Order: sequence, then structure tokens, then C-alpha cells
Amino acid sequence: MIIIENKIERGKSTTGKITHLSASTIMSMKTCGRQVYFRKILGKENGTQYSKTIFGLAIHSALEYWGKCKIENKPVILKEVIEEFNEYFDNHYKEITVWGTDTYEQLREQGAVALDLFFKTFKDIKPAKVECQFLIDRGKNKLPVLGYIDLLTEDDCIYDYKLGKRATTAKYIGNMSIYAWHYLLETGAFPKEVATIAVKWRTKNKQDYVAGWEKHIIPVDMNYIKYIESECNDTEKMIDANVFNRAEAGCGLCKNCGYREECGVVIL
Repeated sequence: MIIIENKIERGKSTTGKITHLSASTIMSMKTCGRQVYFRKILGKENGTQYSKTIFGLAIHSALEYWGKCKIENKPVILKEVIEEFNEYFDNHYKEITVWGTDTYEQLREQGAVALDLFFKTFKDIKPAKVECQFLIDRGKNKLPVLGYIDLLTEDDCIYDYKLGKRATTAKYIGNMSIYAWHYLLETGAFPKEVATIAVKWRTKNKQDYVAGWEKHIIPVDMNYIKYIESECNDTEKMIDANVFNRAEAGCGLCKNCGYREECGVVIL
């Protein structure tokens, strides 16, 4: 775990401070800054947990195990990778507060399907590092950027697993640009490829099924790096000005938000 030394603290609360930026903080400040305020400035817990989020974290855990086996030249056995998924899911499924149409049995089953299809689709990937934590130093009096790369391959490709139903490429330009930015600072060159590896979901009789995986390449260049640098600057300015805007009315973010009571939002 990276320890942030010589902490720079942003925010006007005495009970909580923001010491670093991340892709999720940057995105949240644009969609609902109130979430950032309640979580990072006031230090309040958000009790909302979606079933697809726990499913995604369980898949991440299983693919981290898969990647480490490949890196250490150990035999990769699908059954064992699925067991990693099941162990994580069973340890955390009780945290879920929003199930939707998902069920415990269905998500356990789809976890095995997703991992089987991943093996078949990306069998030639050669991991160099998995779950790489990094910190970008933005200079004096600037908040650093903290991030995690799901997978860095031997041929210098950066991949990020996406398990949500709306895993559109545009949605992840920010965090993928941050990964490329870090890589550029570390190596002096751009990665060979920057892409999301996303599950394709299909719905039948109101149940979600994994239909496969697809790779979405994001052609990151210096324009993307300049974009994310400006996003960091804008985010920091909003934090310094104590501007934490609420989500747009009717956008859907408020429906299951764990901060609804503190925020006072009314759902019509």
C-alpha cells in the first residue's frame, strides 16, 4: 500500500480531509459532488452496495489470482479460479443492499460462466503485473493522483476489467487516461495499448446473463493526458472552493444513494 507522505489536505471540514485524487473522485465531482463531500470530507459511510458491484469485485479477485499464477508460471486451473470467485462472493454478498433482479444463485452461476469465457477469449494474454497501485505526483501544493491498474502485460498493454451493464468506452476515458499518464511518467513512452475488457450482458426473462467479453481500445495520446490534467485541476479548484454540487434531479443517481437522508433529496 502506498503511504502518502507530506500530505496536502483539501477541504474545509475539521473531521475529514481529501489527501489525493482518483478517477472515481473526479467523476463523482462531476456527477454528484455531494457524495464526495459526505464520504471524504465528513467521513460518513455509504450503506448502499449493488449486487453487480460485489459480483465485479469477486471477478477482479479471481482474475488477480489468475494473473499471479501466470506471472509465477504456475498451472492455471479454471476450477481454482472459479473457487477464488466463489470465496470472495460468499464472504461479501451479505453486504449487498440493492439486488434488483439478481439472485445469489444466478450471480454465482454467471461468475463461473464469465471466467470460463474469459479463459477462452484471452488465453494468449501474458500478465507482467496485476493490481498495480501507483501515485502520480502533480507537483508542489497539488493533490497526487492515486490509482490501480488491473493488468499490465509483458508487451506493455494496460487493461482494466469492467463488469457493469453500462460499461461504455466514453465512461472510462478518465481513468484509462490516468493509467497511461502514470505509464508515460514511469517509462517515458505510451503503452502499446490501453483498453477496457468488459463483460457483455444479455437480459432474458428479466435475468442477466454473461454473453462474453469484448475489448474496447482507447487511443490515448497527449491530448488525453492534457484533458485529464485539466480535470484534476478543475476538481481541485472545486474542492478548495467548497463546491460540492448535488446530482441533477431525475438522473437516477439519488434513488439508491446511501446519503439520501443527509442530502435531503426528494424522489418523486
